[in-house]
Amino acid sequence: EGIGFFAYNFYKENENSLKAVKVKGDDGKAIGPNQKSIQDGSYPLSRPLFIYANNKKLKSNDVFAEFMKFTLENKGKAAEAKGVDYVALPEKDYDAQLKKLEKITGESK
Repeated sequence: EGIGFFAYNFYKENENSLKAVKVKGDDGKAIGPNQKSIQDGSYPLSRPLFIYANNKKLKSNDVFAEFMKFTLENKGKAAEAKGVDYVALPEKDYDAQLKKLEKITGESK
């Protein structure tokens, strides 16, 4: 037996042989990892996965800009695809990032 720290998708792939630990949040309540607690940030050990995009490349490379737009417009559906088990951001976060992307690429409405 032992203790390990790893991504939620690894836990989901191996949940028959692993036990998730509930962790006390700032409010003192013990919270276990699940889609909701990770997405809303209430599970204290959750962390976001970032995609950093170079603004110059976004402006000069249409394929790259379209890929980023596709990713944001689909609001994390690829992240939640069967077998991947990443947790998508809250929908409002995708909308905010899409607006930033549109401003950078000059597609603001």
